[in-house]
Amino acid sequence: MARMESILRISICITLLLARSLHVVTSLSSPPTSSRRSVLRDQLLPMMGFTGATAIVCTASAPSRAAETTLPTLPFTRTTTMLANPTATTTVLAKPTAIIPNGVIWRTVDGQGLPATPSSLAKIMQTDILQQAGGVSSGIMCISERHDDFEHHKVQLKVLMTMKKVLAEQQRSSSSSQNNVSEQLSIGMEMFQRQHQKYLDQFIAKSDYGIGDLKRDTNWDVTWGYDILHYLPLLLFAKKFGIRILGLHPSDELVEQAEREGLSNLLAASVIDEVCTTDLEHAEDFRRLAMQRLSLTDYGCQEAMDAAIWREYEVKCFREDYMAETAAMQMARRPDGWIAILAGEQHILRRNGIPLRALRRSSRKSSSVTASPSRSRGVFTIVPKTISFPIAAKDAPGIESADYVWYVQRDPSTEFREDKVNNAPYRPNGIDIYLPPGGKDE
Repeated sequence: MARMESILRISICITLLLARSLHVVTSLSSPPTSSRRSVLRDQLLPMMGFTGATAIVCTASAPSRAAETTLPTLPFTRTTTMLANPTATTTVLAKPTAIIPNGVIWRTVDGQGLPATPSSLAKIMQTDILQQAGGVSSGIMCISERHDDFEHHKVQLKVLMTMKKVLAEQQRSSSSSQNNVSEQLSIGMEMFQRQHQKYLDQFIAKSDYGIGDLKRDTNWDVTWGYDILHYLPLLLFAKKFGIRILGLHPSDELVEQAEREGLSNLLAASVIDEVCTTDLEHAEDFRRLAMQRLSLTDYGCQEAMDAAIWREYEVKCFREDYMAETAAMQMARRPDGWIAILAGEQHILRRNGIPLRALRRSSRKSSSVTASPSRSRGVFTIVPKTISFPIAAKDAPGIESADYVWYVQRDPSTEFREDKVNNAPYRPNGIDIYLPPGGKDE
């Protein structure tokens, strides 16, 4: 029932680049002499208002001054207006004469392509998601990613920035006793484990505990492994505004136990109360993807291959229910708050991974806590997609996939390969900027 209610909800959304120009001095070094632009320095850190000195160490040349940037308006033509028939072959976007900096939001419930401008995104957040009128709201926002696609992390940051801004406006206009949006907003990250929580709390609370410390103490290269610079702007945003980060994922040891033994011992040991493996659509989606990468010759017979796929599926469901439980525990602690969940696309697409599991678990926990004056808005999903415009309406997904699909173009100054794991686009003179001596960020 929760799934059907979620699908029927007219939702979603999101987010935003700042609505005004920013002029910031950063302590990041000049980019390499190549033509590649520093996306981190020139776009994301200035957008967040960072000087860079609080969490980034530079090993090269003197500090540079970020240019004052006016965020351009998306160059739409008349062919970008609402498409009444989502199956039509008309393109959503006519190819613009300039790069589209913010992208296009595809609202799946009614098949509309919306410009991802600050004003339109803020309005969607206010009216469709957080619903500012009538007091403080609560709920779950899930934003997916390809882990090594920096464009997706830029979308996630814009979502978080918009949520913070609108929640602050919501608090000011209501009779809520809350006066700090950091108490209402939290960020759940698949990239960190639940057992890492003490380090994440230190990172937010302590000015002398930086990215290098967090990377070292969580054993990032082993427990996650993707370039931490992909997540640097998100982490610095949370640190700057004191927004709690939650480690969602189970430990490597628990995942390995599930891989070896299945779910029975984990359930018997009360590691988790239940794991849902009965969603046929979810299971079939997983099997279809597994069949694309597995070969029958590796298993000898179909039965052995099916058994291996099922065990992998059990592990996936365990991970998703565990992450959903972590999010639900935070919602129980802050029933008047919002949690933004950042996780891989296959955990969020179609909602039957983390989103509906988190909604189901948080709904059960909400019945056991004191009633909150906030209004629960349920769960919302946003799926970023990196494409080349134009895109045909017939190729855009429906509401069964997500509430919103955010189409973005790749920054032409960055290098990206679909067939490999990509680092974040910023590498000053080829030197990592997050590992200063002693692990401290100077």
